[in-house]
Amino acid sequence: MAEYLSPGVYVEEFSSGVQPMEGVSTSTAGFIGMAERGPAGGVPEFVGSFREFQRIFGGCLDRKNYQSRRFLPLAVEQFFANGGGRCFIARLLDPSAGTAELSLPGGLKFRAANPGKWGNALQIGCKRVPMKPGVFTLTASCGGSAPYAESYPEISLDPDSVYYLERALQKSLLIRAEYQPDQSGLTDLLEMFQADTLLKTCSEPNYKNKLKAVEEARAALNGKEEGTDTSAEKAALEEARTALQEEVRRMFDRIPSRKASGEILSAEEEKKQAKSEQEQQAAQARLEKARQVQKDLLQKEAQAFCTIALSGGSESDSGDPLKNLNAALLKGTDQGPGKRTGLAAFEDLPEISILAAPGVTDPAEVQEIITHCEKMNNRVCILDMPSGMNQVPELQEYRTQFSSSFAAMYHPWIQVFDPLEKAPVYLPPSGSIAGVYARSDQSRGVHKAPANEPLRSCTGLQICFGKPEQDLLNPHGVNLIRNIPGSGIRVWGARTLSDDASWKYINIRRLFIYIEESIRRNTSWAVFEPNDPLLWTRVEGTIRSFLSTLWREGALAGVSEEEAFFIQIGKGSSMTEDDILNGRMICVIGAAPVRPAEFVVFRITQIMENDS
Repeated sequence: MAEYLSPGVYVEEFSSGVQPMEGVSTSTAGFIGMAERGPAGGVPEFVGSFREFQRIFGGCLDRKNYQSRRFLPLAVEQFFANGGGRCFIARLLDPSAGTAELSLPGGLKFRAANPGKWGNALQIGCKRVPMKPGVFTLTASCGGSAPYAESYPEISLDPDSVYYLERALQKSLLIRAEYQPDQSGLTDLLEMFQADTLLKTCSEPNYKNKLKAVEEARAALNGKEEGTDTSAEKAALEEARTALQEEVRRMFDRIPSRKASGEILSAEEEKKQAKSEQEQQAAQARLEKARQVQKDLLQKEAQAFCTIALSGGSESDSGDPLKNLNAALLKGTDQGPGKRTGLAAFEDLPEISILAAPGVTDPAEVQEIITHCEKMNNRVCILDMPSGMNQVPELQEYRTQFSSSFAAMYHPWIQVFDPLEKAPVYLPPSGSIAGVYARSDQSRGVHKAPANEPLRSCTGLQICFGKPEQDLLNPHGVNLIRNIPGSGIRVWGARTLSDDASWKYINIRRLFIYIEESIRRNTSWAVFEPNDPLLWTRVEGTIRSFLSTLWREGALAGVSEEEAFFIQIGKGSSMTEDDILNGRMICVIGAAPVRPAEFVVFRITQIMENDS
């Protein structure tokens, strides 16, 4: 309550009672499937275009290794082609998959940003930045069907530098780095790259063996109890360190610019030892030549990249990316917010309203998708039927395994162009249908059935069903995609998999999800407010304004608001005294959705001419 303690004019703001309510988005999709690269856990990645998908997750997958699970990239491309604008992607990957990495001399370790065999094609390049000692340019690039590269113009190994390597690569889509200086004393990034190349061709005992000897000697020294004689262990450690330093010196003597430095030192020493003027002139000429050679080499070194490759990446411990792909992997694990995998990862994203897993037709996996949507209660899933299934009895039998108003099933597979195979392929339709959902929502509204809509970028159908087949499949909730003469390839069904006739149309289920989510997200202001008639009036006014807008837009049936919806709130109508005492404010809402004109019937009769 405001205080008025002294004379004056007071200006106060107050609420008009009705709170504005904004409808939630209904066109944001979630996709789950296998990808070339990209995060394999945590919150799914937002993608606003197919080019962005390629940047994060790579391109198309090959048929040989991924078989029926290779369709995610093509499905996402079709989603955007058919009108989709926003989606989130979760990558499925065997937990035993290996991450490509590389350890460089000096204690620097690179690893791919995420697991998978894609990391074996990852190339990292390094060169010096002229006039900036200790600063380097770093590049990372990977091949595949969608090549991608990153460049970091200024990188340093100094932890206090704003260009510090580990920090600079934290948000890289390709690589990560860890730097823990080892016993070699090597701190030059380019020389680490060059040393790695030398190590791979060195015929004498290599750097890694010498480094291992240092580590073993240090471990032996640290393992001694206090007070015991450690002179032998200290001597072994010093001997190993000396051997390591000698190995490093030998390696770097083979680097051209280092060899030139040796020539300079030798010429300077020769000049000091010269006894005659002729010997001094010869030594001076040799020194100037060595300096010029070193200058030329350093200039070339500054312009040219030294490139290294990572190794050790794999799709699974067996090398087969599909071996452990099952319903449990699809369901995922729940280790808390931001650490979930599989379908569980989509629990962190309430804005998703459409879910698709392109190519997933195994009944156990399909049931996991349906269970997830029913659990979340704010999204529907678009399901595919097995490829090549063309007999009505087997389609009916497959369909009867599922029952849910939160799922819709489409068939047959559609023909699109695959840039990897450079030929048309048949694709499960879920990605395209998700795009049609989004396009219909944006152009007409969520209340409009997403049917009788053309499929873009579709050049054919795997099976051309006709009216006789649809007469048998439509009552079972199988939504066919048909080639309608004069209209092209269109979605020709809008039913759910529900056995309850009240929820047999997908647009009805999605409309109620829209209403429920909009009310849920826009009435949180009412929590802990005094539960009295003033609050009930404000809540009723807020919801009435929202539903009235829906009715005017054509989403609700009826010639008046009273026919379109009702709202009951108050003691004696929706609440009892016990509800109020237990902190419950209950509001009962009814809405009459507009159902689609699935069967358009024209009854025509012949008018006989009357005799005059």
